[in-house]
Amino acid sequence: MTEQERALDLVFVCDTTGSMGAYLSAAQKGIEHIITSINQSEKCDVQFALVEYRDHPPEDSSFATRLTDFTSSIKEIKTAVSQMSPNGGGDGPESVTCALDVASRLNYRKESSKVIVWIADAPPHGFSKSGDGFPNGCPCNIEFFDVIRRCQKNGLVIYSVAAEPLGFSYLRTLMRAVSELTHGQYASLSGADVLADLIINGAIEEIQIQNLMKEILDELNKDEAFNDLPKEIKLARAKEMIKQKKNTTIKTLKIDTIFKEQLPKVPKCFLEATSLKSLKMEKEKEPDIKVTFKDGFYGNEYSEEYEEDEEDDCFCEDKTEKKRVAKMESKTTKAPEQKVYAEEQMLDEEQEERMYGGFGDLF
Repeated sequence: MTEQERALDLVFVCDTTGSMGAYLSAAQKGIEHIITSINQSEKCDVQFALVEYRDHPPEDSSFATRLTDFTSSIKEIKTAVSQMSPNGGGDGPESVTCALDVASRLNYRKESSKVIVWIADAPPHGFSKSGDGFPNGCPCNIEFFDVIRRCQKNGLVIYSVAAEPLGFSYLRTLMRAVSELTHGQYASLSGADVLADLIINGAIEEIQIQNLMKEILDELNKDEAFNDLPKEIKLARAKEMIKQKKNTTIKTLKIDTIFKEQLPKVPKCFLEATSLKSLKMEKEKEPDIKVTFKDGFYGNEYSEEYEEDEEDDCFCEDKTEKKRVAKMESKTTKAPEQKVYAEEQMLDEEQEERMYGGFGDLF
């Protein structure tokens, strides 16, 4: 692929409810820097789209989703991002499913690298065991995992960004599963100040991985009979080609962890789920991740102090929320310092697995 053919379709899917003010401000301040940095680094044509989301009525009367469609005009992008404001939200969960559904149906360019950056601190409806105004899922009857599988099928890579500290059981695991299923990456951020670096360096890595995959596919297609081969043989050949590229150097996203321990693998029930309804029951069989933050920073582990009759997910009662906020404020210290940067390195196993998974979806 020539430099002139390089293209990136970048979609920003963002919760714009009241708790997300710092992240919206960071996006507003850094959006021009984000676009120009990617363009200058990779010499590619960047299109940007924005999907804002809050909640469905009666939980929120403003909007469930709001779309600014793809544009390459920095002026239009800045105007759209500058109009984001943190308001509303209603119950704990938000209209995540509808927002990702909108993002999955945009008019992506055929040869572009397709990246969705999903920034959130609350789950979709139908995921939490309590405190949900729509406990049966999205009131539009859209299934969350149908949307994720559509993204997977169409080569849409999702970078899930958790605005820590999260206050919902299993949300961190769900966001990690979304990224794993779509061959993207997950990031827990302690603050909004590194958001621009995450988007820039993540997009650059994704462009370089996608370009490498296209090189491999071009080589495979030199065999005129390749398209008629069984899927398993295609995958075996792609895997061999990936191994031959292991000494290729690319710019790789690096994210300083804010946790003391390494996060465990995502449970199979999250990766194999077909619906939020089935996952809601299955996930309870797995212990939720209990993280310990660096530097005395506290996240969802503060919920362990609740009495047994107080559900970890309950945000719907003012009294409970006030208790939750008070406990969090009493234990939270300054967020741990975090760096997000790019490093030139040879392909690692995780990148090889993402490429192999991408070919699996393609074939």
